[in-house]
Amino acid sequence: MNKIEKADKTKERRIKQYEELTFTDNFMFCKIMESNPDVCKKVLEIILGKRIREISFVSKESTIDIKWNGKSVRLDVYVDDGKDTVYDIEMQARDNDNLPMRTRYYQSVLDLNQIEKGADYDELKNNMVIFICTFDHFGKGLPVYTFSNRCKEALELELGDGTNKVFVNAKGNTKNLSEDFRAFLQYLNGEIVEDNSFVSTLENEVEAARNKEEWRVEYMSLMVEFRERYKEGKEDGFAEGISVGVSREMENGIRILIETGQEDGKSKEELVNRLVDKYSLSLEEAQTNVQLYWKTNN
Repeated sequence: MNKIEKADKTKERRIKQYEELTFTDNFMFCKIMESNPDVCKKVLEIILGKRIREISFVSKESTIDIKWNGKSVRLDVYVDDGKDTVYDIEMQARDNDNLPMRTRYYQSVLDLNQIEKGADYDELKNNMVIFICTFDHFGKGLPVYTFSNRCKEALELELGDGTNKVFVNAKGNTKNLSEDFRAFLQYLNGEIVEDNSFVSTLENEVEAARNKEEWRVEYMSLMVEFRERYKEGKEDGFAEGISVGVSREMENGIRILIETGQEDGKSKEELVNRLVDKYSLSLEEAQTNVQLYWKTNN
């Protein structure tokens, strides 16, 4: 890694001051979406291109405990449309190679959460994982990439398992989009958007959030906790990527890479090499993370 790359990585990991947070920062995104159901519903309607009668939050700041592996996963915004679909909406401001694998993981979590609450397989609701990205992960220039399970031999034949994965691309071509969707993507890109009521609402929500002392205190407390975790991780020899509190996405990414890699039959050595390459960890740091998240069959 050259000096410029190191400088860029350092810049990316700098903890923002509360006043600097925008809608694309995870903390601000979650707070605004969870505190204003109308905003959350409107975001869904813009992305999906359809009206949604109502939504309810399954659990604000939802942390789901899955008993089969003893771990918890935190979903950004977890909502139910009151009919037949649950949604997990995630803000993604950093492009990682494992985004598709993360949608697979979150989708399984949504199903397992319903089953643990007593639902049978035929009672499972449709689920949709939506990643709102400030980058074009797939490089095709589309504003939205929607994936569903289809038969390779007959593409018109859908599996019908009720699952969809949606990636919103803020850098995508906006030519054929609705006015609100176009303005929304421009706003995610940090552009000045005039004469759009929804973007004005979002910006007003952000400005109001910056004046909420309880949110400021919560954010500052989280940053203190993150710094402590980073300090403890350094002292205990943990990898910087897993211990630093700047990016929950990176921590989740390392964990999911290891867990899904193990499920796919990768060896510990292969996963160690992958962590070294992807996250610039030392060999010792990568080995520590693999050991931390490797599932031992009981």
